[in-house]
Amino acid sequence: MMKANGTTYGVIVASLIAGPTFVAAVACAVLYAQLPAAIPVELGAVFALGFAMLLAVVFGMLIALPANGIGAVVMVTLGQHIAGARSWMAWALAGGVLGAAAFHLFDAGPGSEPLLFATVVTSVLCATICHRKTEWIDDDPADEVAVPHRAASARTVP
Repeated sequence: MMKANGTTYGVIVASLIAGPTFVAAVACAVLYAQLPAAIPVELGAVFALGFAMLLAVVFGMLIALPANGIGAVVMVTLGQHIAGARSWMAWALAGGVLGAAAFHLFDAGPGSEPLLFATVVTSVLCATICHRKTEWIDDDPADEVAVPHRAASARTVP
């Protein structure tokens, strides 16, 4: 059976950056919706965005830590039984689908497209980061094939 190590590091890092990523993605989606009109950049708005991102580190982590932890446990469990679930792409896809599904549970109403975009972007990024340091280890010695030690077969006679 396969085991996974290193997932905790990814869960913590992903949870720390989830809030600022969400705030930045909402800001990008709102600005994108204004195109092709010119987008004025005001110094006060830049500082407000920076302050919102700092606050989002704390509050975002409170929301993201349980979600990232549960998602990582589910994906590690799937990865123990299904080899395809060990790829970063499977984790990113699961994060995006579950992020979009979770968003639709709360029915934000019309005009919530920037929030949906930010939720999916944040979910995909968090899932990918959770997978980043995960190492898969086969702990079943019966699966190993007896192969002579390489150093013994590589010896040469002087």
